[in-house]
Amino acid sequence: MSNPEDKKTSNPAGDDPNSGRLPPTLRSKMSLDDEPEETANSNAANIIGIVMLVAIVALSAIFWVSFQKSKVEDKAKTAAAAKATADQALADSLAKVQADSLFAARQDSLNKIAAKLPKPKPTPAAGAGGTATAGGDAAAPPPPASKFGIDVGSFLSQDRASSELGKLQGSTSLAGRVVPKTEDGGTAYHVVIGEFTNRKEAETKANALIVAATIREATVTKLK
Repeated sequence: MSNPEDKKTSNPAGDDPNSGRLPPTLRSKMSLDDEPEETANSNAANIIGIVMLVAIVALSAIFWVSFQKSKVEDKAKTAAAAKATADQALADSLAKVQADSLFAARQDSLNKIAAKLPKPKPTPAAGAGGTATAGGDAAAPPPPASKFGIDVGSFLSQDRASSELGKLQGSTSLAGRVVPKTEDGGTAYHVVIGEFTNRKEAETKANALIVAATIREATVTKLK
């Protein structure tokens, strides 16, 4: 008696009996199951590209901002240097104008002082031969030569006047003296420097000392 199972056709090992009979829908689904890996790779490549593009744009923006900032800083430095040069030129101009005005003021002050000083009287000439005048009297001997000094100021204290005299002797290299004078019921001590043979020479020296700012005021006085 034969076994019904013996009638079944045996299939080779490893062969799927249903491989040739899969429905189209199942075959399509199996094909779709193979695509996610390729899609993931494509998405990753797109993301990397976008990141690189963003990085390039960011670096370009940083470079542009840095370049513009450098231009602004250079422009500011150039403007600051130009302003400093202009300010220095203005300061030099003002200093020169001030110095010229001060010199003119001192010169005017000296001219006014000189105008107030008494002019020397002419000495009468001796008679012929120098022995007799028109009245027959003997000619008077010539007066001693006058000496002049520069009065640079007065002080109520003799010690203060002596201290000032010592300073001026050192700065002007001129000999000097303290001359007491009675003024307004009291005694004032005048500091007089220099000894000149004529008034003009004394005035010239006084003018030079004022211009050099060695002294602030000066009056030419006759020495005794």
